[in-house]
Amino acid sequence: MVKLIPALMLLACFSVQAESSKTVLYEGQQFEALELKNKKIETRYREEEVDDTCTRQIPYTVNECGYETRYRRECRTVPGYQDCRTVQDRTCRNVTRYRSECTNVGGGRDCRTVPGRRQCRTLPDGTQRCRQLPSHRVCTDKPPRRVCRDVPYTDRVCTSTPRRQCDWVPSRQVCEDIPYQEHVCRDVTRYRTEEYACRRTIQVPYEVVAKIFDGKIDIQFRESNLGSSKANLNFNLDSEGKVSLKVQDLSENPALILGKKKVEADDQGDTLAINALYKINFLDMNKILAPIKKQIGSFYLNETYLSFVMGKVLKPEGIKVSVKIVRKDKTILSKVLKPTEYKLRDYEGDTKLSLDLNQYDIDLRRREHLVTVDVEMVFNDLILNNPSPMLKNTRTVKIKAVKD
Repeated sequence: MVKLIPALMLLACFSVQAESSKTVLYEGQQFEALELKNKKIETRYREEEVDDTCTRQIPYTVNECGYETRYRRECRTVPGYQDCRTVQDRTCRNVTRYRSECTNVGGGRDCRTVPGRRQCRTLPDGTQRCRQLPSHRVCTDKPPRRVCRDVPYTDRVCTSTPRRQCDWVPSRQVCEDIPYQEHVCRDVTRYRTEEYACRRTIQVPYEVVAKIFDGKIDIQFRESNLGSSKANLNFNLDSEGKVSLKVQDLSENPALILGKKKVEADDQGDTLAINALYKINFLDMNKILAPIKKQIGSFYLNETYLSFVMGKVLKPEGIKVSVKIVRKDKTILSKVLKPTEYKLRDYEGDTKLSLDLNQYDIDLRRREHLVTVDVEMVFNDLILNNPSPMLKNTRTVKIKAVKD
């Protein structure tokens, strides 16, 4: 118990002086430094003995009487007897039966020759005109005649004839166990519960400071925003020794806040010394995110060339462009473009992207296509704005490839 006193005093002292979270207001300064402290509390257990009441079983003997079931074996002779039963004798014989078989007789095509004859007719003037009709052949179809006859065949017919059969069963000895009740007395061991004073070991929980986290935070600011930026930066050191930052932008001209973080830790036994360096840059959000703030438009497509216009691109290395071209549910091109595959140029205050389609060996033809363009902003540093701004713009248009 004596060993716990320094730990409890340290815990009480620490809780008064330590701050695990601090907020810095940025209003154009170049540097800030602050200290954060926190601790990791663990629940441990120690064993203690306490007075208790225990029980034990004490045996004793009693004489108990009662009826128990016993068995005796009894045998008897069963005399022989005739065992009779009815059995079926199967008898089979051949029987002549008849079935009708029919066939078609005759029929077919019947032809005859009709001899020639003289045919005459009287004209209006009373004269007669005759002509000789040649002989010709006349045929008719006669149906066949159906003839049936009885054809004999042999069938096998079986029947069952009952008869009585008897067998002699000789005499035999039959034995069985007959139960009966018998009064019996015997000594039986019983137990009674007896209480007695005893000591019992219990687990008693207590809290100790397992680790103290001593954090030193250095912040370097860089102002790249056109207006004066302003923000609340809340730094927190948690009970696992992790340093985190939440930023609230208060700038009149919205700022995109980017940051880099470097943390070093030195374990000194009971204390973990943490040194963190934050480099924070304030950018003009409207300018840096201009490529995705404006709707993608002014699409042009021919058999070998695609172009479109987006917002002003200040840093070409900071955008990622994807293009997908579909014709009648068939994907002609789907690709994340490399910076070397397209060209950017100023266009009426915006930026025009030009893409040579010859480098992909595709056949567009002069037909209607669905063209989808994704423009996404890419940053190497962490975006600290909360909530984080939208970094992607997508547009799909239906356009016909024109003749070059």
